[in-house]
Amino acid sequence: MKKFLFLGFFQVLLLGLFAQNVDFTASNFPDKSKRELKTAIRQKKMGEKTMKSEDYRRALDFLLKANEFNGKNAQLNYEIATCYEQLGQCVTASRYAEKAYELDPKVADDILYYKGYSHQLKYEFGKAMECYRQYIASGKVTPEGKEKATRRMEECSKSQQSFCRVKMNSHSRFILRFLHLLFAGHHRQLPFGRLRSRHHC
Repeated sequence: MKKFLFLGFFQVLLLGLFAQNVDFTASNFPDKSKRELKTAIRQKKMGEKTMKSEDYRRALDFLLKANEFNGKNAQLNYEIATCYEQLGQCVTASRYAEKAYELDPKVADDILYYKGYSHQLKYEFGKAMECYRQYIASGKVTPEGKEKATRRMEECSKSQQSFCRVKMNSHSRFILRFLHLLFAGHHRQLPFGRLRSRHHC
C-alpha cells in the first residue's frame, strides 16, 4: 500500500515539474481582474489578425503585450516565434518556439522544425537532425517545409563533420606537445605549427 502511495506522489511531483499550457481563461488567473484578462485576449486576437496581413512587426507588439499577461500559452509563444522568424530574428524566434514546444509538443504542424533549429543553434546537431527527420516523416510537412528541413539537415551534417575534425586536430596537437615535453633536450623541437592531423571521422 505504501509503495502505491509513494508511486502516486512521485507521479504528481513529476507532472508538477513539467511546463503546462495555460489558456486565457478566468479560472487560470484568479488574481487578475476581468478587465485585464479581456485586454490580454484582445491583444492576442489583434496580433493574430495583423499576422494575416503579414505586418509582423506590428503583430509582434500586440502579441508581446499579451505574453506579458500570460507567458505560458503555447499558441501565443508559437505565434511570437513565427513573427520573429519572418523579421529575420531567428535566435529569438527559436527561444519562443522552444518554449511553445515545452508547453505543448503538438502546438503546430511545424513545431518540430523550430525545435530542430533550436538544437542546431546550440550545436546539438544530432538532436537537430532527429527533429528534422521526424518533421519530414510526420506527413504534415509542406513542400517548402520539407525543402527547408532538408537544407538544415545538410547544414547540420557539414557542421558535425567540421566539429569532429577540429576535435581530432585538438587531440593531435595535445599529443605532439606531450611528445615535445617528453623528449625535450634529446631531440630538436617538433614543428607543431606545420603538422596537420590526418584523422577522419
